[in-house]
Amino acid sequence: MEVDVKRILIGFSVLSLSSFCNSSAFSDVQEESTMVVTATRMAQTVDETLAAVTVIDRQEIARSGARDVNELLQGQAGMILTQNGGIGAQSSLLLRGTNSGHVLVLVDGIRAGSATLGSFTWEFLSLAEIERIEIVRGPRSSLYGSEAIGGVVQIFTRRGGDKPFQGYVEGSGGTLGTAGMVAGISGGRDRTHFNLSVSHQQSDGFDRMQAGEPDKDGYDKQSIALRLSSQVQGLDLEASLLRNQLTSEYDSVWDVGENQTEGVGQIFGLRIKGSPAANLEVTLTGGEAMDQSEELLDGALMSEIITHKRSFGLQVDDQLAMDHLLTTGVDFSEDRVSGSIDYTHSQRQDVGVFGQYQAYFGKHNFVLGGRWDQVQRVGNQTTLNVAWGYELPWENRLFAAFGTGFKAPTFNQLYDPYAGNPDLIPETSKSWEMGVHGNLSHGKWSLRGYTTQIDHLINWAWDETSVWLTQVDQARIVGVESELALHLADWDTKMSLTWSDPRDDKTDRKLIFRPTWSGKLDLDREWLGMRVGGTLNFQDSRFADEANTLRVAGYGTVDLRATYPFMNNWFMRGSVKNVFDKNYEIVDGYHTEGVSVLVTVGWNGL
Repeated sequence: MEVDVKRILIGFSVLSLSSFCNSSAFSDVQEESTMVVTATRMAQTVDETLAAVTVIDRQEIARSGARDVNELLQGQAGMILTQNGGIGAQSSLLLRGTNSGHVLVLVDGIRAGSATLGSFTWEFLSLAEIERIEIVRGPRSSLYGSEAIGGVVQIFTRRGGDKPFQGYVEGSGGTLGTAGMVAGISGGRDRTHFNLSVSHQQSDGFDRMQAGEPDKDGYDKQSIALRLSSQVQGLDLEASLLRNQLTSEYDSVWDVGENQTEGVGQIFGLRIKGSPAANLEVTLTGGEAMDQSEELLDGALMSEIITHKRSFGLQVDDQLAMDHLLTTGVDFSEDRVSGSIDYTHSQRQDVGVFGQYQAYFGKHNFVLGGRWDQVQRVGNQTTLNVAWGYELPWENRLFAAFGTGFKAPTFNQLYDPYAGNPDLIPETSKSWEMGVHGNLSHGKWSLRGYTTQIDHLINWAWDETSVWLTQVDQARIVGVESELALHLADWDTKMSLTWSDPRDDKTDRKLIFRPTWSGKLDLDREWLGMRVGGTLNFQDSRFADEANTLRVAGYGTVDLRATYPFMNNWFMRGSVKNVFDKNYEIVDGYHTEGVSVLVTVGWNGL
């Protein structure tokens, strides 16, 4: 199926323009603006920040009917997720056309991901333990250092509510032998809140790989999350723990037998915030992220990699004057690698110092930030960010920004005994962005255009005798993102549409796995005592090889969902994925799931 995204774009653009032109005709009553902390490392409303931000809260996660993070994020503005054959399979997130390693992932403020692969293991995550997700698109290395070329995704674990004690439990079952369980307790009183939750999800799966053995490839996933926050003598204290464990079966064209991946991801974090003086706020953070991956063949261990990321940070926010804020800080991180591969170096440290100034001058607001990083055995990097905004009539805002970013080479790229290259230097980027966004009494909208140039891209090279890593590649990415959220005629409508043209700067060929068009449409409403809705996800065709000779066809899928509350604190939720049983591929050579059904019964009480 080739998606006629041009018609969708025209309709969406007309609707956005109409909303802009007529926004003054709406009521002046505005919804409370959503708060975000990732864009500037401090709490702001989405309207105040000059970054491209999408926030997905717990309510939206629950009603989406998504079974994993991939289904939730797929189709969001600027986001493409690849998955090698359904839930539990290896996944990658491509943000604004950049590589999977160009996205920094934080969990409750702690850097997470594999130090060897240089990317985050999205398939480990369970949605049951997530309170909210903040997606910041565009370079943020000036605040966070390495990896934040395409943007930053921050995941917040579930926190306690305002009731002294509350329990919740869910049980689910569906096609392909899928079953799941969620249980937790949470509470809050005065200045203390807590949440403890556990979940389990499993499935017999389906045959993922076309060239592999014709068998079912299932998965088994467990997760536990703990979050505790309290106010003590003027200090805000918070501790969090998230642990995910996954066993996933897969096929291989190299090995005959039962292949399995067993992985563990664990993130522990601490945060202390206080105000030692008027207009001054100091935040201390510390934590560790562990990523463990084992490859097994017929139950025998073939390889094992364990990485530990330890990080500490100090941040000072100084309200210099009304509408003038200065943020300064220092970050320290240390990566350690162990396992079955003998790396030349198994440890690396990174020290970063950053500063950011934010100010309002009448209808103008500015952000100016910079950071200096020293990465052990890699070198020093300096990054910056400049942004400007201007308030337009009818609650609209014009903005423009420029930012640089970098990505330090991974342990695999530098020190792998077979293909590593210790002479590699960091990948670097320059990004420009301009757009406009606005508030409506019935919703919000935005339209953004951007371009990114990435230099010193790390890629494979080979000759008749060997394969190694080099960095002579360059990429240039041009894109446009549109978002619209409305509540009209009892319908909640949320749309996103992305046009992207990421190319190799030397060959002018498109980068692999990047569709030109992608988007998502959500429709939800209350009907006969139920919450009903549906989602359209679509992508244009994309190339699966660097020579641009192997094209993967575009596709569109439709999902349906409904939630029905019954009795006291009980509910039933059902979803049908891929309603029309579309046969399509996301990654060449890997099957995707056909029509599937999942039914959940849950209780929230006490």
